[in-house]
Amino acid sequence: RLRPRHGYVVVKARGEKLFLYGRDVLPESIATYRPMPKGRCRRYPVLVVNERIEPLGWGRPRRGRDSIYIENILDAGWYLRSGV
Repeated sequence: RLRPRHGYVVVKARGEKLFLYGRDVLPESIATYRPMPKGRCRRYPVLVVNERIEPLGWGRPRRGRDSIYIENILDAGWYLRSGV
């Protein structure tokens, strides 16, 4: 089983559902957050995966007042919502 070492976020079941519907991942839905090492692409998007390490899409880490949330950039549900 492949697993990235850095640059990913694991979301809980509720966060997974909301992310696939195009919503952002709130701090209470984040199970694990592994940012890129300091000085290496800290502003790049992170891979959003569920607890089974299945890829759900890409998100951008954002800082709130006292926590981090993940802004949805592109998710697996986008294809279905787009009607392509």
